[in-house]
Amino acid sequence: MNVEQFREYGRWAFRFLIEQYGFREAPLPEGKFVNEYMVCFSNGVTWVGVEGINYGFGISVRLASHDVVHMQYPTYCFQDLLDLRSPGFPLPTATPTDTPEIQKKQMDWYAAALRVHAKDVLRGDFAVFPQLAEAITNRGGQPNA
Repeated sequence: MNVEQFREYGRWAFRFLIEQYGFREAPLPEGKFVNEYMVCFSNGVTWVGVEGINYGFGISVRLASHDVVHMQYPTYCFQDLLDLRSPGFPLPTATPTDTPEIQKKQMDWYAAALRVHAKDVLRGDFAVFPQLAEAITNRGGQPNA
């Protein structure tokens, strides 16, 4: 997928954020090393970023609060939230025969999982963020991409 196809599919896969939670598409974060393969959503309280990783063979979903009081790190990895709430939750991973089209399947999967496992965060309840920060700290301050 090219950048626009990635963003277009991301908008479609995560449209429930707009339809059910009042999010709007948000601009990409500012910074030196921002990945253009990203689509972001915000409702003014919660921020969600969907990023293409692993050279077109993976997806990372990032979560954040717009209130820095809740943020020990710039963003938190949705995968860490899944690891806390549903250990062993099956991940859609690319196989040697896959093409970058696997990202569409991964976006669908992450959107469905986000809908089930992150309702509190999507509604602005960030009580789980200290646990997500601890997961990053335990990795030596490295985000889980």
